[in-house]
Amino acid sequence: MRRTSLSSISICLSILVALLAGCSTPRPVDDRASPALAERSQTPAIIPPFSSAKPGNAPPDGWNAWILHPTKRKTDYKLVKDGDGVVLSAHANKSASGLIAPLNVNLEDAATLEWTWRTNARIDEADNAISSREDSPLRIVLAFDGNKDTLSIKERMFADRVKLFSGRDLPYATLMYIWGNQLDLEALIQNPHTSRIQKMVVDNHRSSLKTWRNHRRNIKADYRRAFGKDPGRLIGIAVMTDTDNTSSVVSAYYGDIRLLPGEATKVD
Repeated sequence: MRRTSLSSISICLSILVALLAGCSTPRPVDDRASPALAERSQTPAIIPPFSSAKPGNAPPDGWNAWILHPTKRKTDYKLVKDGDGVVLSAHANKSASGLIAPLNVNLEDAATLEWTWRTNARIDEADNAISSREDSPLRIVLAFDGNKDTLSIKERMFADRVKLFSGRDLPYATLMYIWGNQLDLEALIQNPHTSRIQKMVVDNHRSSLKTWRNHRRNIKADYRRAFGKDPGRLIGIAVMTDTDNTSSVVSAYYGDIRLLPGEATKVD
């Protein structure tokens, strides 16, 4: 099985966001027979913590710029001091870009995603169910591997069109945790073009502003709810604060994002 490269994940996720803004039996895999096994084994299973770097420095090794499109204004990301720690600051001014990190995680070993985030304002005009207003002050994007031969003809045709356009394969599935605006907590929003891209609202207009929100999500349970089956390997993670569709301005913050064993889903 070939490991999806950072550039592949970045380009494919860029296409996913562009679409959001506009828009058989599983085959066993024998890792021992894969010529890419040595390369894949070097991909990290730990999400680089923002707190490991110093304020004012670039994000820690493993995080890379995620440019959605060369014509889009970029969100400003920088490390800042918060109390005794260091967090990632995101300032979006009619902009959309993010940070992305490749992973290689067996979710049997680490099934829980835990993070903290904070936004100073909502995006009042945003509605994540409407393409032309699809912005979010905070989002975490997960990309998953899987056997694409099991997908429907429609889904495979869509993936083929994306590959024809970009020259890259789409992830098998993509799940986004977002700070939504109009919808209820736990709402699922499916991409209008493909069921393989799902957004889940974990904070919304009722959530507190200017205070840290602590989340712990059972990735496997959320994936099952979104896609109806267990997930494959987690091959990438990204963060993004975007306001390009609503032409608005927002400042938000991300604390460390961690993968943990366990099953609990929790929000504080």
